[in-house]
Amino acid sequence: MKSTAEPLIYLGIFFVALGFLVWHFKLAGLLTAYDPKKIRDKAGFAKWGGSNIMLLGLLLLLIQLLVGYVPDLEAWIGKLILLVSIGVLFRMYRGFEKFEKK
Repeated sequence: MKSTAEPLIYLGIFFVALGFLVWHFKLAGLLTAYDPKKIRDKAGFAKWGGSNIMLLGLLLLLIQLLVGYVPDLEAWIGKLILLVSIGVLFRMYRGFEKFEKK
């Protein structure tokens, strides 16, 4: 049973792994919003960014699971991915304001 959503498994796992690396090893430099001159807490910044990237990956895996159980959602998969991605990225960038120097 091939699904057009199958690549979401790989993409979700990739984002969870990338988010874990950013969070655990404090690799804030991998995040495009990171500017060492403007950030006061690199560890907190990396933890926030990494956890949001992991959240995005988990939500993509959830979408894949939902499409597997509710095949009618396959027609909506693009819109679901777009809404989830925009929502998580908006949440992430709004949260980054906590770590900027004032």
